Amino acid sequence: ANEFSAQANSLNSTKRKLEGELQAMHADLDETLSEFKASEERSKKAMADASKLADDLRQEQEHSLHIDRMRKGLEQQIKEMQVRLDEAEAAALKGGKKIIAKLEQRIRELESELDGEQRRFQDSTKNLGKA
Repeated sequence: ANEFSAQANSLNSTKRKLEGELQAMHADLDETLSEFKASEERSKKAMADASKLADDLRQEQEHSLHIDRMRKGLEQQIKEMQVRLDEAEAAALKGGKKIIAKLEQRIRELESELDGEQRRFQDSTKNLGKA
């Protein structure tokens, strides 16, 4: 009977030890599951962040292409306007030279007229003095 009692005590001790280990394993399992869920949530968030960053990058690339096309268009407009400005300046210079030449010709004509009028005035003054 003592032997059975010792065996029973040994079995009870082993049972309690195994139950303790089982509880520890359940606690480890719960902790591992909790860590897994947290890791899964972080992974989902990281994937969502990566997707958003990819969308943002795509939008920025499209915006950059749009800005580049606009810049090239504006550069072309600047070149065209520079050509038109150069042509307008050349035409204005050419027209200005023509106007200056006409005005100089008119000045010579008026100076000639003035000389003629001054001679006639002097002649008239001499004739008045003789009379």
